[in-house]
Amino acid sequence: MKLAPLIGLIVWITMVLVLLKIIEVTKLQPFDPQQKLHTQSMTNNFETNFASVLKASTGQIANTAVHFRTGNCICESLAQNHSDELANNLSISGYKNLTLTLDELTEITAYIPSTPAVAIFNESQQLIYLGPYSIGLGCFTDNSLVASISRYLSATYLGAQINSDVEGCYCTT
Repeated sequence: MKLAPLIGLIVWITMVLVLLKIIEVTKLQPFDPQQKLHTQSMTNNFETNFASVLKASTGQIANTAVHFRTGNCICESLAQNHSDELANNLSISGYKNLTLTLDELTEITAYIPSTPAVAIFNESQQLIYLGPYSIGLGCFTDNSLVASISRYLSATYLGAQINSDVEGCYCTT
C-alpha cells in the first residue's frame, strides 16, 4: 500500500521533467537566427560601421557598454541578473552603462539580431564584445557569459569578440 504514493511521485516528477524539456526545446532560440551578424562581422569595416551607428545614437562610446533591449521580451527579464552583474563589473572598471531600446532605433537592429544583448567599447572606441549575456534556456547562473566578457576588459586587444553562434532565451529583433 505504501508503494502507490511513491510510484505516483515518480510518475509526477517524470511528467514535470518531460514538460520542462518540451518547453526548453520550444523556447531555445539561436541568437543570430539568420546569421546576419555573423556575416556582417566578417567584413573589414563591420566594427567601424557599427561604432559609427552607435555614436550617432549615443554620442561618445569610449569605455561604454551599450545594453540592448526591446522592452517586450521575457528573456530580458530572465537575463536581468546577468545584465546587472556585468554592469556592476563594468562600472567598477570605469565603464559607462547605457541602455538602448531597439524599437526606437531601427538603424541599430541591422546589427543586433536578438535581445538581450550588449556591446562593449574600450577607451579607444574599439568594439571589445558584442553578443548575449548568457546562453541556454532560462539564463541560469551556470550559463552566464559575464565572467568571460569581464576578462575581455583587461586582455590585450586582439579584435572584437562577436558571440553570434549560441542558443538561449532570446527575442529576435
